[in-house]
Amino acid sequence: MSLRKEGKKEMRLFERIPLKISVSLKKGDNQREKGYICDISGSGVGIVAKGNFPPGSHLELRPRLSKKKVAPVYRGRVVWTKRIDEENLKLGIEILPFNLLKISYLIKEYSPLQ
Repeated sequence: MSLRKEGKKEMRLFERIPLKISVSLKKGDNQREKGYICDISGSGVGIVAKGNFPPGSHLELRPRLSKKKVAPVYRGRVVWTKRIDEENLKLGIEILPFNLLKISYLIKEYSPLQ
């Protein structure tokens, strides 16, 4: 499937589903940042966060779910970053290893933004 975004052709197998889920990010140096998942697709997530996240770096992501549920820990790799304002970046994160069941858990737990 190909989608167009800002006049550029974007090749993707899965559409992005808009969500808003608070997430804790743990960088390779054990530094923690907070952000939120803004969209999800079959192979990864879009995250908005403050801080420095170079492409290629690895992260642990822990979504904040309701108090009754234990959030799974996801491991991912920063594929791309885009500055969206002076403080925030949008990150494209590939979930590693690819696991559609783990990603579908987030989709199931959170309905798309209404």
